[in-house]
Amino acid sequence: MGIHTVGVICFISGFSVAAVAQDQDLSALSLQELAKVEVLTASMHSQSQATAPSLVTVISSDEIARFGYRTLAEALNHVPGIYTAYDYTYYTAGVAGFSVPGDWSTRILLLINGHSLIDNIFGSADFFGDDFVLDMSLVRRIEIVRGPSSALYGSNGILATVNVITRTAAKEQGLSFEVESDSLGEKQGTVSGSVHLRGAGAVLLSATIFNTSGQENIDVLSSNPAIAAARANHMDGSRGYRLFADWKHGNWEIMSLAGSREKIQPVSWSETIFNDRGTRATDMRGFVDALYTRNMNSGGTLRWRIYYDRYQYRGEYRYPLDGTAIDVNREFDAGDWAGSQLSYRFDAFRGFLTAGSELKFDLRALQSAADIAPVYTQNLYLNKLDRFAAGFVQQEWTLGRKWSFNFGARYDWSYYRSSSFSPRAAAVYQPDSRTSLKLLYGRGFRNPNANEMFFNDGKQNEGNLALLPEFADTFQIVAERRILRSWRAALSTYHVSERRVIIPDYTEDGLIQFQNASRFTGYGAGAELSGHLFSWLDMSANFQKQKAFLSEQTPANSPGNLGRVQFSTSSKLSRTVLSGGFLYTSARKTLAGATLDPVYLADVTLTRKMPGNFDFRFGVRNLTNVRYSDPIGLRDGIDALPQAGRTLFFTAVSHLHLRN
Repeated sequence: MGIHTVGVICFISGFSVAAVAQDQDLSALSLQELAKVEVLTASMHSQSQATAPSLVTVISSDEIARFGYRTLAEALNHVPGIYTAYDYTYYTAGVAGFSVPGDWSTRILLLINGHSLIDNIFGSADFFGDDFVLDMSLVRRIEIVRGPSSALYGSNGILATVNVITRTAAKEQGLSFEVESDSLGEKQGTVSGSVHLRGAGAVLLSATIFNTSGQENIDVLSSNPAIAAARANHMDGSRGYRLFADWKHGNWEIMSLAGSREKIQPVSWSETIFNDRGTRATDMRGFVDALYTRNMNSGGTLRWRIYYDRYQYRGEYRYPLDGTAIDVNREFDAGDWAGSQLSYRFDAFRGFLTAGSELKFDLRALQSAADIAPVYTQNLYLNKLDRFAAGFVQQEWTLGRKWSFNFGARYDWSYYRSSSFSPRAAAVYQPDSRTSLKLLYGRGFRNPNANEMFFNDGKQNEGNLALLPEFADTFQIVAERRILRSWRAALSTYHVSERRVIIPDYTEDGLIQFQNASRFTGYGAGAELSGHLFSWLDMSANFQKQKAFLSEQTPANSPGNLGRVQFSTSSKLSRTVLSGGFLYTSARKTLAGATLDPVYLADVTLTRKMPGNFDFRFGVRNLTNVRYSDPIGLRDGIDALPQAGRTLFFTAVSHLHLRN
């Protein structure tokens, strides 16, 4: 059964849900207004952002439209303390100066409406580009928790959690048509529609197809004499689809989505033939999630989630043989798993207690690799199944009008991985309506994934059965203050201490093997300022100073300084919005020890609302056409790739309202 067929089957087997969110620009709200903005991710229930026991950043759908964010990576790049890198196959995101090239797990937990996107093969959250299974036009808001979340969500919640909350059919009705194109050859079309069903709730459906030719030429510098100073020609193409549905009726919310992205790899893993368009990677992701929520007569809230997930990866790698022969190697990885989570929040101990449990079972965790030509040879065929169980508790207290406390812990058990215990504590102090102070502590952990432990094909990777879970203790202090009437200032500082860090390294045979390093330590401080400069101009700026050490040395792809500035015009009388920003990332090292130049990027987006429910956006990325590179970790001898120069894009949206 083909990967695209699997995606369609997974899609039509269920429908989807989303949480309701306010559609407003959050970048310039005062602290008093911010206290009214509710978030879901910090404590698994709705609460004000100002009192949430975490450092939370919210990106609204209005901001996504204003600034023209077309991928999740673009949106995350403007979150304080987060930066991304692109190796022309996947985007990776770094937090606290930690994003080692070649390590695709990134210690970031990615959720859609609270449903984890971490798969059971690679344990990865690196779906931030066009491989993200949800179209950005369907995003209602994005909640980013900077800090650990394992006390609630388990593995991978070490440095940050990104919860993408979708639009809901309950507040929308009609059809939307969207087309998008850019100067890198992108062609994308989306059609979505929502309708209220009499006596059966409301449903939202969406479908997207895309095809991108990418950069025509990519210059590659390598220490390998065979491809030194070479140019990859027409090697940046991708194509795929995304399917989404949303249905809500009574206490039930059911979600289903599926997507696939096939990517030609300019540089692949190991010593593949350079400039060969046959080398490519295909990712397919889909799931069905059913959530039952009920407010009990006793005042408590019951939440029961059941889900089925599927992930597939197909890779084709072409290696040179003696003479003109080609060794064609194919990798096929397929994961299926199912699970259930039950939680109950109720009055207890003069506060609120949340108790919950989670079970998850691997149905398939297949990893296979074979030489297809010139002679068929099966190099790896392994289906190692695991079982997981977890229990968690969270106690919340409010003392008077000034103090609130949060204490929690989670215990995770695995059949063939070591168990983990994740505690959490937070104190929030609000001396007045203008000021908020948060003291936060949490422990996050990440299990070694099946690929890191068992993948051993003799060509690219060598497994490591001795891997242990890594875990990190994080301390944070956050202070927020409303200045004058419309300005908000925030200061934050953190310290991360992570042990048994799992990172890739090269063996004596040149194979990639993941190992437990000694320790990662990171610390830093950040400042944020946002508000209305004039009645028609919103401004925001943030800067973070950070330092990271991995085994007592600064790791690769670890900038010491990050800065972002954004502006957006606003007028109730104008149909045109001009937005833009400036992004600064300081120098970073590659895996080979080379130092890459600092990055200074500017972008601008023009949004225009036309009569007849027609909107368009025109934007420019890398406005000044800066030449820069990102560190990568795909193969020995190539440790950086140049990124795209000035890029223009255009988006047009048409809305058609329907009557019942």
